[in-house]
Formats: sequence, C-alpha cells, structure tokens
Amino acid sequence: MTTTYGYLSLPYLMDPYLAGVTRKTVASQVELVIIKDHFVNSQTTARVFKNHGYLNQVELNVETARTVLNQVELQIVADHAFGSQVNLETSQDHVFGAQVDRKISTDRTLNNQVNFGVNLHEHCEDYGYLRQPYLRMQYLSDYLCVHQRSQVDRMVDVDHPYGSQVERKIFKEHGFGSQVLGVIFRDRPFYSQATFIKAHRVGSQVRAVLYNTTNLRILCDFPSRGFSGLNWVANSTATGDFNVNNLNTDIVEQIWRSDMGDIAGIELKCDTEIPQGVFLDTFAILGHNFTISASIQLQGSTTSNFATVNFSTDLSVIRNHDNIYYIAPNLPTASYRYWRVLITDITNAYGYLQVGTIVFGSSIIFQGECFVDQVFKSTRHFSDKVETEGFTNVSNDRALKYAVGLDFRSLRYNRGNYNNIRGVFDFARTSFKCLWIPTPQYPERFAVFGKLPQIPTEAHNNKGYDMDFIDFSIEVDESL
Repeated sequence: MTTTYGYLSLPYLMDPYLAGVTRKTVASQVELVIIKDHFVNSQTTARVFKNHGYLNQVELNVETARTVLNQVELQIVADHAFGSQVNLETSQDHVFGAQVDRKISTDRTLNNQVNFGVNLHEHCEDYGYLRQPYLRMQYLSDYLCVHQRSQVDRMVDVDHPYGSQVERKIFKEHGFGSQVLGVIFRDRPFYSQATFIKAHRVGSQVRAVLYNTTNLRILCDFPSRGFSGLNWVANSTATGDFNVNNLNTDIVEQIWRSDMGDIAGIELKCDTEIPQGVFLDTFAILGHNFTISASIQLQGSTTSNFATVNFSTDLSVIRNHDNIYYIAPNLPTASYRYWRVLITDITNAYGYLQVGTIVFGSSIIFQGECFVDQVFKSTRHFSDKVETEGFTNVSNDRALKYAVGLDFRSLRYNRGNYNNIRGVFDFARTSFKCLWIPTPQYPERFAVFGKLPQIPTEAHNNKGYDMDFIDFSIEVDESL
C-alpha cells in the first residue's frame, strides 16, 4: 500500500520540491476526514490522476467518530503501484456501515472495472484554484461534486398558476370562419384548464335610439305590411272592394269594411312575416268611422292564435278626428311577430266598421334640435264639380286633405338629426308617403300621412368642418 504526501505535508526541503512522495505501507488505512458535522449519506468523488495502476487496493482510514453510512475517498497518487493491498483500519469508535469510495489516481489503468453508482458526478465550479480557504484542501487538486438522487423544485413565479382558466373573447364583428391565437406566456402550466366560449351572430340587428315622446318622429318603414302585402286577416269583410289587405295601401280612401251589422267583436290580425318580430313605438289607424264610444284594443303576441297575449294597450277615439294614433311611452324592448286590433262599436250608426290604412313600426325620432315653433297647416277640399246654366255648379263631395309645413333652423351638419332627415329625403323622395308626427304629445293636431311635394333647398351657414349650420323648410301633403 502506498501513502501520498502533498505540498507542506513533510518537513521543509527534506524531499524534492513539489515532488510527489509516496511510502509503501502494508495494511495501512486511508485518512478519512469529514469536514462537515452530521453529514449523513454523503458520497465523495472517485477519480484517476496517475498512470500504471494495476490491481490495486486502497487504504481506508476512518478517524472521526459517529460516521454513519458514509462513503470514503480512496486515492492512489503514486506511479507503478503493483499488487499493493490496502490496510483497513478503524481508529475511532462507532463506525457503522461505512462505504469506501475507490479511486485510482494513476494514468493508463489496465483491467480495471468502474462501477457507476446511482449518484451524479460533475465538475465543481466552486472548488477551483483560490476559490477555497488556503491549505484547507489539497493544493491545485481537481474536484468532483457528487449529487445523490435529488428532486428538482419547480416553481412558477406567477400567482395561481394551477387550476387557472383562460378566457378567450372575440371583440370583432363578423365572427365566422375566424381563427384565434391562444398564447400562454408561462413555462409548463401544469393542470391548467381553458374554457372556450364561441360567440356568433344570429340574425341580429342593433339600433341606437335616444327615445323621447316630445320631438318630431317620422315613420317611413312599415313592417306592418310584411313582405307579401297580403298579411292581414279579418273575421268579417263586406262584399265588394273592401278586402282586408286594403289596409296596406297608401290610398286611405281604399278601405276595408265589415259586413253590415258586424260592429262588435271585430278582429283585424296582422302577420308581419318577420320571425324575430317587430318593435312597435308608433301606430296609426287612418280613415276610420268609429264613434267616440268605441272600444279598441291593440295586442301583440309571439303566436299566431294569440294563445298568449304578450302586449296589450287600449286606444282612444278623438272627437271629430278619423285617425287614431298610439305613441309608446317608453322605448319597446320586446318585439312580436303577430299584432291584432280588436274593435267593438255598438253605437255605430252606419251599421258597419271601416278602416282606410293601418301602419306601425319604429320611427325616426329627433333629439334636441327640432323645427321652430311656427307650424303651417292648410286644408284642401277635393270634390267633383259640374257647371250648370244658372252660373253655379253641382259638386260631389269627396274628401278633405291636409298639408303641414315645418321650418328647421341651424341643424348641425355632423349630428344625427340632419343625417336622419336626409335619409328620409333620400328614401321617400317625392314618391312615397311617410307618417309625420310633429307633436307626439297630441299627435292628431298636426300629424299627416303624406308625401313631399319637393325636396327642400338647404341653406348652409358654414363656419368650419364641424361648424356647419343648416336651414330649410319642408311641406308634407296628404293629397299627393
């Protein structure tokens, strides 16, 4: 057995300077020093530093008490050590189950067997030159660090990485055939959960309204006429040109009439033919012959047989007026496909009931800006006249028609009121009738169902891009 002495281990200059000195010993023991207290289940490094190490055994020397289940580093640092044997010696008490770490510190080892254990060996970066206290370890020696089967503590430096949910939203319109990129900006999100919510548009329509019941409202779109124009049903219809679908015409004189004697329990039912239904904020019955004591009720339902009545309101007849108007007090939030009018007028002297036109739907409503307080209203009498020899004529009285004139002052060009009324001009032009109600609080006073004789001329007081103020006047004529 050979024993190696390093730098400063022998008397000064008694041996060659910095030369490796070995002494052959028989049955010697290797010195085992455990620098740390209570270092249990530790393992030291096995390395080969020299050549020609054949069939050697290593000296085991344990000089520390209470060394339990430790592994000892055995080194041979001399060349040409042949057939030597290690002396195992225990110089302290209570050495239990110690294990020897066998190292061959010579180069060109022949016929050796290396046993790789369960521990991980790697170069120690912290054990190089000048990294440890002076002369506490072997001088200029290389070291290996040994790690037993350890566990890695994986930490995610974010709050609540487990059991989290990822919310995916699509904030764009037209969500058909789109792709969403989902990225989790954390490593290894274990046991995560993602909730996918698919949103898609199904026949939706959005209309922004600042609702009021005081300003001008214009009804030009009549969903009451359906798509076919043949969407009304009456439980009583007189013989002749009194078909119930005459309620859809612009000619108020083209009427529906009940059978003679049917003046109670009359039902006029409308199918708007719109599956999602109609929001009704404006309703009008034009050219009726009801008395002031008539009972009239407007109902809305989602079923054609009105098994469930979802909406109901009573209508009143205004004395000396043959038109009835209904203005919703609040913006409707429910729509219904089927609507009907129930009429009972047992005091009607005509013996029958008749109606010229029924229109309803959602109106265009002015906000803030409106017409000036001067409203012009004119009456026009239509009659067939035949001249006689007595310098007079015989006339066949036909109808009275009304026209209303409105003046608008300083409408802002970039605001909704001007854009809305320009939309009416572009849509209705001078061809289509619209229901104009200047004063919804008392609609029968100035309301007209008529056309524009001409599209008005606009006077722009232009002070800048957003300072354009417009003046114009319009006339709506029922007789056109």
